[in-house]
Amino acid sequence: MNQTKQSREVAEKMRATRKRTALACALALLAGAFVSPPAGADPTTTDPNILAHYTFETAGAVTDVSGHGNNGTLLGTGATVSNGVLTLPGGSATSGAGYVRFPNNMFDNRDTLTISTWLKNTTGAGNYSAMFFGSATGTYPAQYWLLNPRNGSNQFKSVITNGSAPSSPWSTEYGISPTNASQGIAGPVTDDQWAMYTTVITPTSITGYYNGSLIGTVATTRTVSQFGTGLAGFIGRSTYSDIYYKGNVDDVLVSTGAYSGAQVADLYHSNGRVTDDQTRTVLAADADKVTLPAEAIADLSLPAGGASGSIVTWESDLPGVISAAGAVTRPGAGSADATVTLTATFTLGGVSYARDYAVTVPAVDDQRDLARIADAFTLGIEVVSDDINLADATGDFDISWASSAPAIIASDGAVTRQEAETEVTLTATFARGDLNVTRDYRVTVLAAATGDVVSYVATGGTARTEALHLAIATDGDPLVALNNNKPVLFPRYGTGSSRFANPTLFRKPDGSFGLIATDNAANGHVFVYDSSDLVTFSNQRYVSTNSQGIVVSRADVAYDNALAAYRVVLLATNGQAWEVTTSDFTKFSAPVQVTAPAVVPVPGLPGNAIEASALRLTAEELSNLDKRLGRITNTGISVGEDVTIQAGESLDLPGKATLDYSDGSTKQLGVTWDTSTVDATRPGTYTVTGTVNQPTYGDADGILVPERADPWVFRDDTRTGSTEYYFTGSYPTTQQVPGVGYDRVVLRRSDTINGLTTAKEEVLLWSRNAASPDTSNGSKVASGAYRYFWAPEFHKINGDWYILFTSSRSTNVWDIRPAIMRCDGDLDPMVASNWEELGYMKAAAGDTAAFANFSLDMTYFENGGKHYMIWAEKPGSSDLRMAEIDPSNPQQLISRSILLSTPNYAWERTSSQVINEGPAVIKSDNEVFVFFSASEVNETYAIGMLRAPTDGDLMDPATWRKTGFPLLTSDDFGGAQEGPGHNSFTLDADGNPVIVYHARPAKSEWAPGADGGLNDPSRHARVKTVHFAADGSAVLNQTREEELAPSNRTVTLTVTVEGAEPSLDVSAAVVMRCVVGRVTPTVRVTNGEGVAVAADIEAPFGSRSLSVAAERSGSAAFTVRNSTLAAGTVEVTARATVNGAPVTEELSVAYDAVSCS
Repeated sequence: MNQTKQSREVAEKMRATRKRTALACALALLAGAFVSPPAGADPTTTDPNILAHYTFETAGAVTDVSGHGNNGTLLGTGATVSNGVLTLPGGSATSGAGYVRFPNNMFDNRDTLTISTWLKNTTGAGNYSAMFFGSATGTYPAQYWLLNPRNGSNQFKSVITNGSAPSSPWSTEYGISPTNASQGIAGPVTDDQWAMYTTVITPTSITGYYNGSLIGTVATTRTVSQFGTGLAGFIGRSTYSDIYYKGNVDDVLVSTGAYSGAQVADLYHSNGRVTDDQTRTVLAADADKVTLPAEAIADLSLPAGGASGSIVTWESDLPGVISAAGAVTRPGAGSADATVTLTATFTLGGVSYARDYAVTVPAVDDQRDLARIADAFTLGIEVVSDDINLADATGDFDISWASSAPAIIASDGAVTRQEAETEVTLTATFARGDLNVTRDYRVTVLAAATGDVVSYVATGGTARTEALHLAIATDGDPLVALNNNKPVLFPRYGTGSSRFANPTLFRKPDGSFGLIATDNAANGHVFVYDSSDLVTFSNQRYVSTNSQGIVVSRADVAYDNALAAYRVVLLATNGQAWEVTTSDFTKFSAPVQVTAPAVVPVPGLPGNAIEASALRLTAEELSNLDKRLGRITNTGISVGEDVTIQAGESLDLPGKATLDYSDGSTKQLGVTWDTSTVDATRPGTYTVTGTVNQPTYGDADGILVPERADPWVFRDDTRTGSTEYYFTGSYPTTQQVPGVGYDRVVLRRSDTINGLTTAKEEVLLWSRNAASPDTSNGSKVASGAYRYFWAPEFHKINGDWYILFTSSRSTNVWDIRPAIMRCDGDLDPMVASNWEELGYMKAAAGDTAAFANFSLDMTYFENGGKHYMIWAEKPGSSDLRMAEIDPSNPQQLISRSILLSTPNYAWERTSSQVINEGPAVIKSDNEVFVFFSASEVNETYAIGMLRAPTDGDLMDPATWRKTGFPLLTSDDFGGAQEGPGHNSFTLDADGNPVIVYHARPAKSEWAPGADGGLNDPSRHARVKTVHFAADGSAVLNQTREEELAPSNRTVTLTVTVEGAEPSLDVSAAVVMRCVVGRVTPTVRVTNGEGVAVAADIEAPFGSRSLSVAAERSGSAAFTVRNSTLAAGTVEVTARATVNGAPVTEELSVAYDAVSCS
């Protein structure tokens, strides 16, 4: 050790020693007693709950100064105890490095524990333990608690096993930064400086503190007693084969008491490593958070503790007006008001800080008091749906009421809702004796209810089914399940049982909604949520309703405005009922037994619905629910206005039809017109029929490309100026042919999506350990990438072609990381020799989370001129991470990655897998959507969604909002497809978005043992439409019939051709002959039309009518009895129907005089 470092550590130790007595005092006070240590002796902890306290004051020994004799044992080599610090050398599990063993069995059956220590950690980030107790035998420790001061994500980790899974005990960890992130809360980022790490374990929870500040509490159900006996305990290692802890240790404290936050804070600030100035800063912040009223006429409640855990004592400069306990004595009538200075002294770790607060106490004045009482009174409600309580008194003041609309709210609080929402003013008159004052309260009375929303869970008995389902019905109509009868809300997994029982909706005083559900009817806890619209639910609370051991099956909530609180009736599993009250659903009053209310049955439930209750809603609320969570169906179609052209012009009809939907959204589909009935050269009115183009993709079973999981389709319109579609996906493997598959990157191209089915597939890259690589097409064998090749994606970044894919870095197939390959943008990407292997993605400097673990499924997108990569990272659970890149070098991340999503809900996990993976991005005008796959690669696979505004800071995790239920599951296909997931998005020929995904057939196509999971080649690539709802959400489960109603699959338009009056191509001629000395005229009519013509002939020598066939001639002969005929004119009127319209042509034909004598 160099002299400077040694001097600094000695100085730190001296500071710690100066406060050691203060620490001992603090610990003794925790136990309710204090015994001064003998002069010159190590301080002795007098808390009777202490099991062990190591201060490392005795060189070379780990001595328990608590007086209980639980000394630790130094084992291994390289560990030292010097200058009051334990120093551990670190090393591998087989290195023989030094560590400390706690006494045998010290932790057996200790269901309540507080464990605190100071650490100066130089191990770095990784998987290891600085402190541990748990199972001493087995391949892995089956049951344990461990403290890791800096896990692989640089975070504080303190976890306890909350289940039994001896082959994978890490999967049962709950607490601070557990392996499966959804089973706890994230710890703070830590470093290599001295810090205090504290954990409190109880039979129902684990709580973490860092440097005396609360990190959070995670509910648990497994106790230390259930770990069994013979537990091993260590400082510096665990019974995992992880590396040993390297760094310094001090002040190890183990107690069987559950320390409060205040007690932990006092421990921290009592240590010499915390300066007095640091403590005073904390105390000043505590003082800032204390607020007292500027004026008081009633006793004050003066806080005895600060927010950080400090102790607060009070003094008053006028104790006769306000005492140190907060009692108020007002000056008499006619006296001056009194201003009192209350001085609060905040104390923490032996350091004190004082703050003055001024409070005015008004003299007694009845009129002013009446005004104060009126000002302080609250009606306790803003939006009214049921009768309300109108108090008739407050204190010793009477209250009377008047209503601006007594037919809507009567003076006794009775409410009659109207057809429309109405604002009502209630006027309260406060009176005592001859004094009175009035105050107005405006409330909104909701429109009359017109139907119900029903909340329920489904049969099945799992965390996937015992979640919130909703159905709606307008009065007189049957119930309709929302969200395809799938859950709309799951509790965060790992909270309680992760299951709802009897979910019940209620109305809040501001008109919004709440949800309460019991914890699977297994204890006294409830889940509580807030909602403005019954579509999104927020602010999950998991709280205990009672401390009397009442197991709650159902909780019914009603707001009482007189209390400004909720009355909650707890129906116990034994049939009894209890009422508690709460204003915030965090603290509840003591239960009072009441008569059990009758549970109102809900008729007409979906077949799998149980534990249902109903809430009345307005027509607007019902409509909003239906639009947001109901099936979105095609309700109308338009191709625009009828078309008018001039004769001889070309006919230009609209290329797309606009479809209207039940939620108010629209979309466009192409139209193919039949114009064979239109003669654009001839004026007239024509009707044309169009067929709406609703593409069908794939074969009869909906398969676009068989046996290609993780499908990626990319549309390019720039390379040739025409549309090209590129397809890639994972090349499959089966258990029948080991070593083949997942060993190559493939690509195909077509000018249509359906053309990808038969397009030639080129291999661009082979894995280094491919069994039989064929490089005859110019493809290469990878230099450093081994099987497994997974989830290739084809992108164009900064003008060049890139393929992102996953491969193993070694012959260990699970040693996988995202890799990248490139083709110059001016070259043909279908030519294998144009591609170069770039290698693996690179994390930004200082980012120890990116690519530190099994990581895969990388995708790329651009937004607002910034470029991003998202991928799946599996430190325990499979999470999504995101970082920025420079598009000129997309292999290198340029920002530290953020945690974008971790599996929070039951639908994202199975008993063996906890997964978010396969991200893919699609954007609307206003939002960025990240779709991802969750659960396990089987029939439970499903697609979830994250969303963020396009103008938001996408590298801020708070910008993103995760939809709490899956968007596409096996249930959406009615058994025809299973496990939809790992998708991409592209635009179809009409520019509409489609989703390309893989899914299995419902029936296995392979023999048992040759399919299942990753070895199932039957994950076929498929395509379906994407619809954007009116609220901007992307909808994936719309059916073809919902996208385009059968009645709207053909459309019509009227085409009017305008021009000169229509005419007929008809001519006439008069032929004169002499027959037996007499004149015999003949009128010949020639029809050039394509339709028959009726001709009426009027002549001086007679009339005739004849029909002339299309493109034929007809004649009418006349007989004149004279031998001469004077010159004259024949009138011919021709009539025909052309294109449905009658047309008339009139002809005049002159003839000369004729003589046959």
